[in-house]
Amino acid sequence: MPAQRILLALGSNLGDRRGNLRRALASLPPAVRVLRLSRLYETPPWGMTEQPKFLNQVIEAETELAPHDLLHFLKGIEQAMGRTPSARYGPRLIDLDILFHGDSVLETPDLVVPHARLHERAFVLVPLNDLAPDLVHPVLKQSIHSLLAGVKQKGIKPMNDALFNLQAEPALAWKLAVSVLGGDPDSAQAARAAEQVRASPRVAELLSERQADGRLPHHPYKKWNGAHWVLSILADLGFPPGDPSLKAMMDSVFDWLLSAEHARSIRVIAGRTRRCGSQEGNAAWTSLRLGFADARTTELVERLLKWQWQDGGWNCDKRPEADTSSFMETLLPLRALALYARASGDERVRGAAERAAEVFLQRKLFLRRRDGQVMDKHFVRLCYPAYWHYNILFGLKVMAEAGMLADPRCAPALDLLESRRLADGGFPADETYSRTSRPDLSGFSRLAWGGTGKTKLNPFVSADALAVLRLAGRA
Repeated sequence: MPAQRILLALGSNLGDRRGNLRRALASLPPAVRVLRLSRLYETPPWGMTEQPKFLNQVIEAETELAPHDLLHFLKGIEQAMGRTPSARYGPRLIDLDILFHGDSVLETPDLVVPHARLHERAFVLVPLNDLAPDLVHPVLKQSIHSLLAGVKQKGIKPMNDALFNLQAEPALAWKLAVSVLGGDPDSAQAARAAEQVRASPRVAELLSERQADGRLPHHPYKKWNGAHWVLSILADLGFPPGDPSLKAMMDSVFDWLLSAEHARSIRVIAGRTRRCGSQEGNAAWTSLRLGFADARTTELVERLLKWQWQDGGWNCDKRPEADTSSFMETLLPLRALALYARASGDERVRGAAERAAEVFLQRKLFLRRRDGQVMDKHFVRLCYPAYWHYNILFGLKVMAEAGMLADPRCAPALDLLESRRLADGGFPADETYSRTSRPDLSGFSRLAWGGTGKTKLNPFVSADALAVLRLAGRA
């Protein structure tokens, strides 16, 4: 059937209640595409009071599944998560209910739509009112807001929730829809989310220095407001590809990296090319993501292949004795080669990406091979954007993009990342590589990126961490 807007209720009062709701959400795509989430509420039990409190939430979504097919799909999720038969209104690991299914009005022995008791239940109406206060119940002929006014709301407590909070940042719309909630990147939903990114105040600020010719008034590599960095952030946020207004900026990056002056900085010492491969890698990846890939992208990829060290990576260390690839100079080339290989089908590039991944996998993404200790304290500190710096979150993100997240050698980094989850389900930023003062100096950013603090949710770090953990089956 054609896609229908639906409203679903989620609830849990056993075990890791937040985790149960996250896992249920992660199980919905692609059959059910999540569009919006209500706040999360802790609610007193209803019908059978001698049991733990519930966490409840309502989501707006769309699906092609007919009502009964949707019911069977949701019951399958409940069973797969381990829900077992229990007393009516009793405790449950997860509960997924259809509240509304388009304009359907249905009454059968096993399914009633709209939900038969939603008008009696504050634990449904309160979160439903967050999303659709003006929706009119087709049978009762009252709005959700009016129905809510007729029930007691005692004991219902709003909870801080990372997923709900991420919706407040328009620049994260694409990441939330596609990376976090598992939407199809080629869907109309993803396209709408990308347009939200394009129209966001954050993107407007990133592009606010553009001149009449479309370029920025800085060297492309100026940290962090040169075109090289601005474009890579836009690409990472999910900015719509093919925007002609960005072409001049992309051209400036290509002009720099393919110039004769840049070529003079390429040194071969002791048989190894000493090159900051992160520069070519970031530019190639950005051009692919933003829809500007052409022969210049291919040239950057060919250079990376030519410069790749025997152990699989890249390094700009000019000491003749240096013979081990750098994490910082290898991650962005890996990201670019993996994407280029997927787009082109070039097996040479795919093989190079696999060799580059081994630089990280052999060290479990952050541990020394000789003694299993942390290689660098910054590797286990979360931040966004990382720019060219390495940390486990950025490493895991690239492993996911390269299709290598299931490698068991990623598990220690996943364990460590998972251990950093905050009580609200989000993640903190431990440090930042930018500052919003002294624009004349290197390291200036026109924007702050959510702040740092051990117990403070950072929305940008949270979006990436939640996406990685979903792909790893650890939602």
